[in-house]
Amino acid sequence: MKMKRKMKKKIIKDVEVIGDVLWLNYKGYDIRIEKDKKFNNNNLLITVTPKGEEDYTHRLEVDK
Repeated sequence: MKMKRKMKKKIIKDVEVIGDVLWLNYKGYDIRIEKDKKFNNNNLLITVTPKGEEDYTHRLEVDK
């Protein structure tokens, strides 16, 4: 018998979409999610930048 877990839903209001880029403000971090043929070979790219900083501290690129 499989049990279903109830998860609390939380609507995040700090989301902005600019062109092919999604920006998410989450717990003091700016998270950028993008997929673009010109700039990252059409791979999914996720970067994390601490709030107030200019450069990202973590970068994840997912191949096709």
